[in-house]
Formats: sequence, structure tokens, C-alpha cells
Amino acid sequence: PPPTTWTNRIRTYFTSDRWRGHAHNSRVPPHVRTSFPEPLFKRFEASLGTKRALSVCNILNEKPMTFLRVNVNEVSRDKAFKFLVSKEVEVEKSVN
Repeated sequence: PPPTTWTNRIRTYFTSDRWRGHAHNSRVPPHVRTSFPEPLFKRFEASLGTKRALSVCNILNEKPMTFLRVNVNEVSRDKAFKFLVSKEVEVEKSVN
């Protein structure tokens, strides 16, 4: 097995489903379940209530979309799109 490092521990934790069990464990404090600092979570909780604060924090923890702008003076949108697809990048065209 690989040496025990924090990087390997984190990778193992997030590639397994163990974290999902902790995320819904009511014995774990809500700010820990959502990986938010306690003072920040308490502010959300004070204004939104616990259930909605959990929902907001979980949404904020989602991976954001990445947008790419193409300089059409250098390359066409179609050419950039085809290049990214050829590199197996998950991509979709947006409406102008």
C-alpha cells in the first residue's frame, strides 16, 4: 500500500462512500458535516434555520462550472470545440 500521507488519506476518504455517511450523520455537528467554519455556519443558521443552512452550504460545496472564452481573432469556436473534444474534455457549446 502507498505510504500514509494526508494526501492519500483525503484521496481515499473522498473516493470511497464513507464521507456520505458522515454528511448525513446527525451526531456530527452541522458545520462539520458541510465543511464550513462554525462562525460562518452559525450566521447562515441564524438567518435561514438549520435545514436551509445545511442545504445552502451543501450547494456552495458543489464543484462549480468552468467557462472558457475563445478569442475568435485567434481561433474559431468550432475549432476550439473540436480540439477540446479530441482531448476528451467534457464540453458543450453555449448560445452566443
